[in-house]
Amino acid sequence: MIILGTGAGTTSVYSRQPSSSFVLINKGDPVLLCDVGYGVTFACVQLIRRVPRNIYVSHNHGDHSGDLPVLLAVESREAAAEGRPPPCLYSHPDVMEELQQYRLRELKSTGKPLEDFAEFHEVPTNARTAIGYTGLSISPFRTRHKETCYGFILYHGAVPVLGWTADSGFDEALYEQLSVAPVLLVDARKGGSEEHSGFDELVRLVALPYMQGKALYVTGYGRQDEVPKKGEVPRAVIVARPGMRIRLSPEPKRKDINQG
Repeated sequence: MIILGTGAGTTSVYSRQPSSSFVLINKGDPVLLCDVGYGVTFACVQLIRRVPRNIYVSHNHGDHSGDLPVLLAVESREAAAEGRPPPCLYSHPDVMEELQQYRLRELKSTGKPLEDFAEFHEVPTNARTAIGYTGLSISPFRTRHKETCYGFILYHGAVPVLGWTADSGFDEALYEQLSVAPVLLVDARKGGSEEHSGFDELVRLVALPYMQGKALYVTGYGRQDEVPKKGEVPRAVIVARPGMRIRLSPEPKRKDINQG
C-alpha cells in the first residue's frame, strides 16, 4: 500500500496537497486506487506513474471523489485509443447511485452514456467483491458519517490484510469489525467530530482489547503541517505520510513500513 495523501476537506483546494487516498500494489502492479478526491490523480501519477484501472470511492464528498469525472474522461479516452477496456469503478450501491446522479453528471453533457467512461461495479455489504482478477476482494462497512460512506476490509485470497475506516467518527463497532485484519488505517484529526475521530480518541482505540497486536495507522488529518505532534496520538499509532509504503501481510511488523 502506498499513501498518496492525507488531506481533509479543504486541504487540496487551499494548499495543493492531495486529499486522503492510497494505492494498493500487488506483485509490483498498482491494482486499486482508493478514493480519488481533489489532487489525488496528480499525486498518483507522480508517485505511481499511472492510474490503476480499478478505483474504489468511499463517498461522494469532493475530497474523496472530486477528481473522478475528469479521471474517467481521460482514462477512458486513452484506453479506447489503445483498444483497452475503460476504468472500473467500485462503490457500495448507495454511493454508486449518488456518484452517477450527481458527481458524474457533467459527463452526461458529452452525449455519451456513462458506460462509455467506466465499468460500474456495485459492492454490497455482507459479501466479498473481487477486484478484477487481482486476487484481491473487498467487503464494505458503513462508517459513522452524515454522508453515505463505506470503508472496507481488504482480502488477499481468503485472508484479511487491511481494515480501512474511510471517513468516520469514533465508532467502536466499526473498529471491531475491521479488526479482523492485522493492519488498520483510520481517519482522525486534531479537532474530532461526529464525522471524524479526534486524536484524543485514539487513546481509547488502542486500549480496546481487539486492537492489541494490530498495526494502526492514522490518516485524513489534513496538511503535512497538521501532522500529529509528539504526544497528540499514542505511541502505538503510526502516522501515515504521503509516499509511505506499507507492506500488507497476515502478520505485519513495524519493519514493514517504508517512509518512501
